[in-house]
Amino acid sequence: MGNTGKKLAAVLILLCLVPAAVMSRGAAEPAPEVEKTSGFTFGGLGKVIHPYWDEVGMGVINAATVAQSEALFENPSVEDVARQVSVLEGYVAQGLDGIVFGASDPGAFDRVVGDAQRNGIPVITFDSDAPESGRLVYIGPDNFHSGYLAGQRMAEILGGEGKVAIQVGSLTALNALERIEGFKEGIAGTNIEIVTEDVDGEDAQVANANAEAILSANPDLDGFYGVYAYNGPAQARAVKAAGKAPGEIAIVCFDALDETIEFIEEGYIDSAIDHRQYNFGFFSTMILYAMNVYGIDDTLVLLGFDPDADPKDNILHTPTWVITEADLDEYKVWHDGISQAPAEAEKTGGFTFGGLGKVIHPYWDEVGQGVINASEMSGSTGLFENPSVEDVARQVSVLEGYIAQGVDGIVFGASDPGAFDRVVRDAMNSGIPVITFDSDAPGSGRLLYIGPDNRYSGTLLGERMVDILDGSGEVAIQVGSLTALNALERIDGFKSAIDGSNIRVVAEDVDGEDAQVANANSEAILSSWPGLDGFYGVYAYNAPAQARAVRAAGKDPGEVKVVGFDALSETIDFMEDGWIDSVVDHRQYNFGYFGVMVLHMMNVYGEDYTQYLLGFDPEAEPADNILPMPSYLISLDNLAEYQEWHRSVFGD
Repeated sequence: MGNTGKKLAAVLILLCLVPAAVMSRGAAEPAPEVEKTSGFTFGGLGKVIHPYWDEVGMGVINAATVAQSEALFENPSVEDVARQVSVLEGYVAQGLDGIVFGASDPGAFDRVVGDAQRNGIPVITFDSDAPESGRLVYIGPDNFHSGYLAGQRMAEILGGEGKVAIQVGSLTALNALERIEGFKEGIAGTNIEIVTEDVDGEDAQVANANAEAILSANPDLDGFYGVYAYNGPAQARAVKAAGKAPGEIAIVCFDALDETIEFIEEGYIDSAIDHRQYNFGFFSTMILYAMNVYGIDDTLVLLGFDPDADPKDNILHTPTWVITEADLDEYKVWHDGISQAPAEAEKTGGFTFGGLGKVIHPYWDEVGQGVINASEMSGSTGLFENPSVEDVARQVSVLEGYIAQGVDGIVFGASDPGAFDRVVRDAMNSGIPVITFDSDAPGSGRLLYIGPDNRYSGTLLGERMVDILDGSGEVAIQVGSLTALNALERIDGFKSAIDGSNIRVVAEDVDGEDAQVANANSEAILSSWPGLDGFYGVYAYNAPAQARAVRAAGKDPGEVKVVGFDALSETIDFMEDGWIDSVVDHRQYNFGYFGVMVLHMMNVYGEDYTQYLLGFDPEAEPADNILPMPSYLISLDNLAEYQEWHRSVFGD
């Protein structure tokens, strides 16, 4: 496994990336042959020559280096939208493999971004967005929130009253506008008065002169708000030159660069709002890399976005830190870490990933197909096994075999959440990342879980049962296991949804994940409860078993309402004939596919960096690291839509 990302990420402070939405989509089957997994060239573009943008560029270059690729990065000498457009046009002409840039004017890039993407070049933005341009993702801070924090800090240190001046480089860049708007919201309700809003065209020399002029025109000024990285130091120099004492005029600004830190230590700057701008470059390039290996759509899905929706809402927000003198030591540790140039990953393809299901069944065949396809997409090999019956000991044995083979990553569904602590620990101690899908083992130390919110899924079916029974009746629950966490959560969700209705659960049956046992037990339940009104089938084979029993008992379609899980072929047939009312489907193919995508990224960029990209803190307890997949309630009303998706994945 490549350990480069881990080397750097060990000193990173949490980067919490917050997906705006979670959708699910499959990749076409069979997986296309991978062209390459390294040797890409990415183009990065900042807004102006400045140490701030040097750090952003270093992130772009370092991430490309880790992935055995190359990155170009340019900053215009001054803020110059025309120059930015020209650089992007050059990147398009060179046929680069991806572009990331910070937009000085959100409305100026529609044409060039469109040209790039029509040429198959994915484009994302960082730091300052161009949301209407068609770019695929924006990665960076919530600038309104950052400005709001600055406003709150100013209100605190001024005691809620005084005169302040705002200085900013641009009033076209979206980040500037949002930071000012947020600041004003942060001081709203106080007696703080903004006496001037000055624009310097992103020219540090102009900012210096303007800060002095503002002080001269407003000798009773109480505070400065510096919106761009150079504004705070310019204001501090002006205060110092005016013979004011440190802290006599409160300065709140952005970005903990070297000069800013020196002024914080001297007391001339109170605090800096910092965004760890290096991360914008690094993680945006990670995204571009994934888009080149797995395609744009699948990468968007992994990040939590719907590739068919308007991309303007595809936003990964990075956090904001308010740095005062008390926080400088922690910041310097992080900054020293990123200054170390990374080495290349040992390899970017040719991995072997081990997948493990819970039992032989078409449901798990689809999960396994996802594992195999995603492995092929990265030029790697995917192994997948299902025990013949639910068998925790067999699952542990298979995982032990994967460890002995030295696979590059493991993904599995846990039949008993408490049974895998040792084997997961052994894998991780051997340098093999482990994640779970479908049914979790959160206390095992696995790195993350990919799959549905099973309690919510059960809630959907409980609500459906209340609806179709008009809130009254007797129902039976059938399930394969009462040790698997997904089963327990689905039952809990169902019971929660029917609570308060007049629906009564008269039987709860466990079949050991044996479809033949489930068939016999369904018939026995109907025999014991001839007036049964509904069946809830918790596992994929349960609803078909219940439908067969209802039909064999001579009842009419729909006379006993059946709701369950997973829109497999037999289940769909029963739905079309009226024996099954509805199922919740999770697109289980995606569990395997995206599980291997994550494992591949962990092998290239390291476990820590991949967790950061997905919004998790690698220093925290991993039990809460959950990458959710949606739940779909499928009835005859939307069955055709599901079938279209299924054909796109598996063919006819």
